[in-house]
Order: sequence, then C-alpha cells, then structure tokens
Amino acid sequence: MTKAASLPQEMLRVFENIPDLYLILSPDFTILTASEPYLRATRKERRHIQGKQLFDVYPDNPAATETNGMGNLRQSLEWVLQNRQPHPMPIQRYDVTQPEQPVHFERKYWRPSNTPVLDGNGDIWYIIHRVEDVTELVMAHEQLGRQQEQHTAEEKLSNSAIAAAQTLSDLEREKVRNILMDAPALICLFEGPQHVFRLVNPLYQQLVGERPLLGKPIAEAMPELAGQPIFGLLDKVYRTGESFYANEMIVQLDHNNTGGLGNNYYNFIYQPTHDLQGKIDGIMVFAYEVTALVKSRQEVEQREQALQELNERLSAANEALREAYEELSETQLALRNLNQELEERVSARTRELERAKAETEIQRNHLYDLFMQAPAPICILDGKDLTYELVNPAYQQLLPGRRLLGNSMISEALSELVNQPLATMLEHVYQTGETVAGREELIPVARYEGAPLEDRYFNFTLQARRNEQGEVDGIIILAHEVTDQVAARQAVEQSANQLQLITDALPVLIGYLDKEEKYRFANRAYEDWFDTDPKNLLGRPVREVVGEKAYQGVKHYIERALAGERLDFESRMPYREDFVKYIRTSYVPDIREGKVAGFFTLVNDITEQVEIRQQIEEREREARALAGELKAANEDLSKSVKAYKRLSKQQQQLVALVENSSDFIGLATPEGRGIYINKSGLELVGLEKSQIEEVEILDFFHEEDKPFVEEVILPTLLEKDRWVGEYHLRHFQTGESIPIYYNCFSIREPVTGELLGLATIIIDITKTKKQEAELQELTTKLAGTNEELREANAQLIRTNVDLDNFIYAASHDLKAPISNIEGLMHILFDSLPPQAMAKEGLEDVRGMIEDSIDRFKRTIEHLTEVTKLQKENNQDAVLVDLQEVIRDVRLDLSTQLEEAGAQLEIDVARCPGIRLTEKNLRSVVYNLISNAVKYRSPERTPQILIHCRTEGEFAVLSVRDNGLGMNLSRSHKLFTMFGRLHDHVEGTGIGLYMVKKIVENAGGRIEVDSQVGKGTTFTVYFRN
Repeated sequence: MTKAASLPQEMLRVFENIPDLYLILSPDFTILTASEPYLRATRKERRHIQGKQLFDVYPDNPAATETNGMGNLRQSLEWVLQNRQPHPMPIQRYDVTQPEQPVHFERKYWRPSNTPVLDGNGDIWYIIHRVEDVTELVMAHEQLGRQQEQHTAEEKLSNSAIAAAQTLSDLEREKVRNILMDAPALICLFEGPQHVFRLVNPLYQQLVGERPLLGKPIAEAMPELAGQPIFGLLDKVYRTGESFYANEMIVQLDHNNTGGLGNNYYNFIYQPTHDLQGKIDGIMVFAYEVTALVKSRQEVEQREQALQELNERLSAANEALREAYEELSETQLALRNLNQELEERVSARTRELERAKAETEIQRNHLYDLFMQAPAPICILDGKDLTYELVNPAYQQLLPGRRLLGNSMISEALSELVNQPLATMLEHVYQTGETVAGREELIPVARYEGAPLEDRYFNFTLQARRNEQGEVDGIIILAHEVTDQVAARQAVEQSANQLQLITDALPVLIGYLDKEEKYRFANRAYEDWFDTDPKNLLGRPVREVVGEKAYQGVKHYIERALAGERLDFESRMPYREDFVKYIRTSYVPDIREGKVAGFFTLVNDITEQVEIRQQIEEREREARALAGELKAANEDLSKSVKAYKRLSKQQQQLVALVENSSDFIGLATPEGRGIYINKSGLELVGLEKSQIEEVEILDFFHEEDKPFVEEVILPTLLEKDRWVGEYHLRHFQTGESIPIYYNCFSIREPVTGELLGLATIIIDITKTKKQEAELQELTTKLAGTNEELREANAQLIRTNVDLDNFIYAASHDLKAPISNIEGLMHILFDSLPPQAMAKEGLEDVRGMIEDSIDRFKRTIEHLTEVTKLQKENNQDAVLVDLQEVIRDVRLDLSTQLEEAGAQLEIDVARCPGIRLTEKNLRSVVYNLISNAVKYRSPERTPQILIHCRTEGEFAVLSVRDNGLGMNLSRSHKLFTMFGRLHDHVEGTGIGLYMVKKIVENAGGRIEVDSQVGKGTTFTVYFRN
C-alpha cells in the first residue's frame, strides 16, 4: 500500500538544507522538494520543479541512444514501491539540460540510490532519491583507458629510441617530483627501516611549520608521535610490504612548535616502495586532513581532480622508465582504491545518517501521534500572539464549538480570556520561561461560539517551548478539566458542613468509630456529656473516652457492630462516679467494598424516660398500698361512692400525696365511671372537678380510638389486670390529641379476687414525642446526607483513580519516546566531528536539546512521585526516631552544608519519636533542611535551628533559618505544584507541595512565617 505524501514544512526545510544531492518524491513520483546541491548540479530552480512529475522535469537525451538512464531509474523506483526496500543503482548516464538552452544537453554520470520511508502501518510515505555526481570520475577512467592504449603503442619503439628516452627520464623524474611537490595533498617519502624523510612536499611540511624534516628519521623529527600508532604502523608496512589505509585517524602533532598538540583527523595510505630488485626500500605517504566531515566529500573530489591531473602528467612520461612508471602506476592504483574506499565509507556514513534521520522522523511522528491520541488535552501555542499551532482531539473536545487552529488564543479564539488570570499566567511563562501549574483554577469560558460563559475548573501546566537559540517561541499546555470533581468536592464540603450543622443541632450523640475503635467524628452533643470540645475526642479510643466501666457494658455490642451487625439496644452507662446515663443506642456498620471500615453510633438519652418509668412503678406500688388501706377502712362499703367520702384522716393524707403528684392519677368504678382524678390529671385533659363523676373511660379517647380501647385495653384489664403502653388522650376543651404513657391496672379484693375498681397513672410524653419526631426527621435527613456523602466520596475516589491512572500512563508512555529521541540525538551528534559542530554552532543547540529533554524527564519523574503520595498514605504509621532521621539527612546533605558553611543547631530531645512512615518523615526533614541551605543569604553565615516540642496531641517540628526570607503576600504559590518564589537557584517547586501533602494525609498541618531579608520558619504539626 502507498499513500499520498504530505510532509510538514519544517521537514521539507530540513531536506532542502542537507549538503548532499537529494530529491524527495511522493509514491507517484511527484517532486516534493530538492536539496540546494541537487538543484545546482542539475541546473534547476526549486519553484520550477516542485509539484511536477520527475520524468517530465528530467527527460531522456534523444541524442544518447546508447544509454537508458531514465528507464533504469523508473525500474528502480517501481522495484522500491513493490518491495519497500532501498535500492542502490550502478552508475547511470542521464544528461541535464542547460537553463539558457533547454534543447542542449550536458553529459552527466550519476551513482543513484532510492530509499523508501515507511509510516507506522508499513505503507510508503515518500521516497528519498540520492545521487552522487561521478561525471569527472567516469571521464577520468575513460582518459586512463586512452593512456593505456597509447602506452601499448609506445612499447613498440625501437631500441634506438630508448637511449634518447633515457635522457628524458631524468627530466620526467624531476617533473614527477615537481608534481608531488605541487600536489594538493600531504605527500612524503620515507627511506630505510628508520623511516628517514627523503621527500616532503610543502603541504606536509606545513604540519610542523619550519621544523626541519628532510634527512631525519620520523622518531627524531616528530618525537610527539611517541605513544601514538604511527611508528608501529610504519614498521609493519616496511616489514610486511602490505599497504595500510587509515580512515579518519586522529594524529596529534605540535603544529606551531610551541609544545601544544593538535587533535586533527586524517585519511592516509602507507604504500611501500621498491628498488629495481623488487626489495622494499621505503614508504610513500599520501594523506589529507578530514577534520570536518562536511568537507570530506569536497576534499575527495579535489583529490580526484589532483589524481586526474597527476595521471595526465604521468601519461606524458617516457615509457622507457618502466620501473618509475610501474611505481607511479601502483601509487595511482592505490590512491584510486583509497578514494574508492573513502567514497564507500562516506556513503556508508551517509546512509547511517539517513537512517538515523528517518528514525528520528519516525519517533517525531510517533510523539506527534502520541500527543494527538493522548487522553489528556494538549495544545501548542506559537509565537508572542500565542497562536494555536497544534490542538489534539481531547483539547478540542473541551471547546467543541470554537475555531482554534491558526487563531490567537487570547485575542481571537478565546477572547473572553483577555482580562482573566490565565492571560497573565501565559504572558509570564512567555516572558520568563518559567513553568506554571494551576490546580482547580476557575476559567469562565464558552464551549461554543456565541454561547454564554460557563464557570469551569481546570488543572493545567504551562511550559515554555524554546527554539534552537534557547529563546522562548511558544507555550505547551497540558490541561485537564476538573469541574465535576470540584463540584463534587464542594458538594461534599457543603454536605459535610450541613451534616455538622445538623448533627450539632440534634439532642442526641452522633459519632463514628473506626475499626480500631477510635472516634473519627463526634457532634456537638458530646461536649455536654464529656465537658470537652468534640474535636479533642477525634483519634481517641472509645474505652478512654467513656471510661472502663461504661466500656465493658457495651464492649460486646461494639464487637458485633465491627463484625457487620446492625444493633439497637438500651444500656445503663456509668461514665463517671457522679455521671450515670440510661441510653438507647443504634450501631450502623459502615461497609465499604465488602469490608467493615467502622460504624456510626446514635445515642439517645432516655434517662428521664427510665426515671419516669421507675416513678410510675413506684406510684403503682403507692396506689396499691392506698387501695389496700381503702379496703381496710371501707371493707363494708368497697363498691359505694360514699366510701370515698368517709375516708379516715390517714386516708386523707394519702389522697393529698396523690393530689400533689405531677402525673395524671385517677380512680374509676369497675364499670369505668370516674371516681377521682388529681389536679394534674384534670389540667392535662381539660376537665373540671365537678365533671369527674359524669365521664367514663371511653370519654377520654377520640372516636377513632374507642374501638381499640373496647377491644384491647379493657379486655386486657379484665383478663390480666394491667395494660401498659403509649397511646393518646383527647383534650375535652380543644379536642387536641395528647401523647401519653398509659399505665392502667385493676384493684381487686385480695382474698376473693373481686374487682373493686380501676386505677390509672398517666405520664404526659408530649415533649418526648416532639423530640422523637424531630430526631426522626433529622435522622432521615442525616441518612440522605450520608448517602450523598457516600456517592460524592465514591465519585472522588473514581476521579482520583482516573487521575492517577492518567498520570501513570502519560509518564509511562512518554518515557520511551523521550529515551528514543535522546538516544537518536546522541547518535546524530556523535557522527559529526567536533570541528563541524563548533563551526556550525551545534554545541549550543545540543546543550539546549539536552536541557529540554532533562526538564521533560524531571517533570515525568515528579508527576510519578506525586502519584505515589496517595498510595503511600495507606501505609501504617509507626513511631520513627526523629534524631536518627535528622542524622541520616545531615549525612546526605553534608556536601551542600560544607560548601555553604551552614551551622546546624538541633534540639529535638522532647520529641524522641514521630508517628509517621519513615520514608515520609525523611522526605519532610530533607526538603526543609535542603531549602534552608538552598535559599541562604550571601551576606551571612547560614544558621539552621531544628526544634521539636509536644503540644496537646501534636508533635511540633520547626525548622528556622536566617536566609533570604519570602514575601508572604505570594504565599498562595508556596505549597502548589511547581510553585516557586525564588528563581535564582536550581529547583522544581515540587518539594514543599509533597511535604504539605504528606503532613495533611497524616492528619497534621504545616505553617510558615517569614520576613524578607531575615529568614523563614516552617512549623510542622504531626498528629501523635
């Protein structure tokens, strides 16, 4: 499969500036672009060929009928399309036209190669057509052939001409020497096993300036080569007769004779020379400097030209000097082989560079695809106007109806942001290059053009993008909308506040105990019972709060509740010697994911009801005693109303006791007609004393309640002599329903069992019923609020998990592309020689790229560290030795402390241990001490005081320094992620954010006090 190529402009510009001959083709052979050297070599302009078919721009020369260069090229390109593999071609002839004479062709020879570039699916994206102009090399070979033919003819000279030729040989030798001396290469001849300089051309002499070389062994003339491979290589060539070829070998020479050694690279050949008997008598050196890889191919071309000129001059020499000719021929062949080998190596290096570039482009495309497919919204803003250059689908989904790409974010695309804080943040990032992070930032913005603004909340990171000069040229935004999470959290906070207000208003004790039987919530009612602020109960065991005696009374209920059982029970609770309560309690287990996390407690004070019940029982006993005395005094008149009027003085005293009772006490005949009702009873039902004998039991009840009285209460009285329960009476004047605790019993003759009358004791429970109704209503609201809290908490848990998963996935997925880009960058720059990098200014570019990669990797590491905080919060806290942790941190920071000359004063004896995980405590101490050293004042010796004390239920650790201090008007940035108040030292702004998270997750808090120019004190409260 192939597809239409569409390359980014920046990639086209890269190909256009490559120093080799490149043509970039689409799969249908359309010209996408060409490098500048290619345009010069083919006599074309880019604007005249771009977008046109290859074979329309470069037609065959109709006069060159013996060649088929363009046909061979078409076959090679079609083979590449079919096999998706590179295809190097042999040397081809295809001529080019002259711009000023389009019908005239210039003869040209090329060595082409065609390389496909595949996308992630294996389809051909585009084809790289690379050529080398070998016209001069081909013509040189043709010239050499003609010379050999001429040489064959000259061998037929008669012996008479040899004498004359001998005379010319000396002249030709001198010409050869002049050629060697004038050659644009480093040439010298060594003689003998000590390698004595016999000939040195001026270019070779320039290697060491005016230092004399001729007639001296190389070890004496160039002693700085000792320890380098040169002497050994010369000895081996002289000993074995094998030529040695060096490619880009470093040779250190004292070029200026000042004692300093250079670091230059050379390509050279050591070719043994022979005497007339064929024995080795010396070594010929042919070398040239290849320090700049970019210029290596130009130097190869120059050497080919020099070799061509040398061959032309040698061809005119007398063939009679066979030995000299053969020696020069061998040298020429060796040089030609060397040049061919150099060409092959340069081609191999070029192919490696092309592969590296192709891999870099693949990685760049992969990174682009990653950005576009990332679940997190990402965009790139370009230039000072902050124009949208890249917008991934997740980002566009945040603003589905807004036109973003190509428009300025502030002035065009999202003009409502002009006067918002986000615009100021973007301006700050662009001006300073600092990274800015926002958490739950309110940004009123519309989703669609012309739509009303919505209050939306975002977490985002604004990071500067830099160009090759290190200047800020854009901003990268990584955003995530958290409107739902903020709304959920606000709802939770609001619900929690409402819950606190509701529960504080209830006259019952509402609390929550965790699986360790420790209070995690207590409402305001606890303050009246335990004489302390409910907040002071949090974290304390219930055994400690209620006391041992009371705890033993409910211990088995607590165990059953933690086992998952819902309980309702009543109990006598001796909290203190002088404080005993009767309670009605409900335990409701809190089951999360199938496990009991704790249970809710609802405690009603029923002390008053129990005491009332006890009073009723006491009154009942009194009434029975009264009935007995009445029977004894009126044995003969027990059924008569007159018996009541003839009571004795003792009986009158008992009646007075009943009369003054605060409860309803009444007597009735066996038939239910009224005999007596005390004063409180008359007031309760709205009767006059004169009406008592006119009413019957049924008259005290509403019409709808009378059937129950007739069918249940009265039969029970006759059968069991008692009916007790809650019911309601009728107020005789208002008709109002009165809730009561009703205790009715029969009075019988002890011996015969004869029914003498009915007695009633009634307690008004109107107030109690009203409280119970209010309590029931509040309990219902509490249950609803609790369910809302549970749902909101579940939503927050899911959101946090999603955020953790996203950060993990983003950090994990970004690590591999960043590592690949870093590796390819090193390969690319390592393939270039130092001189080329220095001349092109690439060292600065390399530094900026490495800095950007390092910042990216640190950001990923910091995001990973932040996600660990939530997971580590679930680890059990232990008692950690504070002095031991400070000692370890002091050792870790010993280098920084010594460099700063810091003085530490440690006073933590009153806090031997801190209840926290050891890793988290060490992170807190390390960040606070390292910040004190990092932000020290240059005007005074750093002094750091570390102090710890206990304060209530907290261990309070303070770290005070005399450093630069801070302006606390900007303290809102201090504990935020990536927030920093000082930018003159190395830092990321993640340390204090993590410290605050660690401390708050453990139930503590952190405070800061600072003055500019005087110092800073951080105070950390650890809950113990």
